[in-house]
Amino acid sequence: MCHLILFTPVFALPVFWFFPLNTALPIYISILAISGFLYFKVFQAMRLEVRTGQEAMLGKEGLVVEDIAPEGKVQYASETWDAMAEGKRFLKGEKVKISGFQRMRLLVEERPVEQDTLGKRTGNTQATSPDPVCGMKVSKASSNLVATHKGTRYYFCAAGCQTAFRKNPDKYLKPRGPFSRLLARLAKSNEKAFGRAGPSCH
Repeated sequence: MCHLILFTPVFALPVFWFFPLNTALPIYISILAISGFLYFKVFQAMRLEVRTGQEAMLGKEGLVVEDIAPEGKVQYASETWDAMAEGKRFLKGEKVKISGFQRMRLLVEERPVEQDTLGKRTGNTQATSPDPVCGMKVSKASSNLVATHKGTRYYFCAAGCQTAFRKNPDKYLKPRGPFSRLLARLAKSNEKAFGRAGPSCH
């Protein structure tokens, strides 16, 4: 049936028998234009590389459903796969890129373009990220203090910031002005210098 569509210009020739030339010609030209568009789309489809099964998953995004360190599980579409990342750790809720296969196990890596904690898109996965608690810049490459909230990964300068964030993430994700950030950094410096109790008089 599909192949018959390719012969539409031939099947349309009888319009010249049933209609005058000034009526039949515009109709036939319209049919030719539609047929030309269909030929173009068929030609495009024939040139596409056939990708099925695992090949179709390469380069796609998966959702981490079990921490990968370095092995865990990733969900792609409606299926859950065993996954492994070389030299990387991904937490539950993060999105990763499927880069290859090792038997029936996915090989995953960090997405080349990610959503950072400020809501800006960046392709530099080795950049710094602000600690959402104190505002200090933290290196993404070297920090082991991380937490994931609603699919976004946050980095921390100290275990205290990480613990405070996990207890109440929404408190620290509210937009803060420069004065509020300055007070937070001063409080953090004071805590490092004197402890949680603060300075004492003698």
